[in-house]
Amino acid sequence: MTMRSSFVFYKSWHDAIKSFPADVQGEIYTVIMEYGLYGSEPHNMGKITSAIFALVRPQMDANQARYENGCKGAEFGRRGGRPKNPKKTPDENGDAYGHEYEKPSLCEVDEYCRERNNGIAAVEFFDFYESKGWMVGRNPMRDWRAAVRSWESKRKKEQGADNEPAQLNPVNYHA
Repeated sequence: MTMRSSFVFYKSWHDAIKSFPADVQGEIYTVIMEYGLYGSEPHNMGKITSAIFALVRPQMDANQARYENGCKGAEFGRRGGRPKNPKKTPDENGDAYGHEYEKPSLCEVDEYCRERNNGIAAVEFFDFYESKGWMVGRNPMRDWRAAVRSWESKRKKEQGADNEPAQLNPVNYHA
């Protein structure tokens, strides 16, 4: 134990010690203070002092260890713990996860839409994502071709809903 300017002294210790005669109280307090402040091992204690110190010492050692570990961990924050991971920020040509992304040209989008024969206006698609900075929600776009396919499937669903005849619920008047 190293020398400290303070240590924890519990009320329950005082409550137990105050029932002894004054001379024994003084001996117990002295032993606890010497051990708590200077780490010196007590010698030539009476039986009562020895018994009380045997009960108090494990808690004093645990408090000291907690204090020393807290000092070691202070470089990682007031409460200890591992260092925080740095925030990943998207760079100009990729996203926060290190994926490389290159913005397509209008010609590439048009060629891909014609190749898929999906009927999507490449200019509309390009302008839409250009206005959003090629972001999907709060995240940078990872694959523009996947976004085209997504537009394609939405369009098919919309067209499918328009082409289906309205379902009439027959009314039973004889009920």
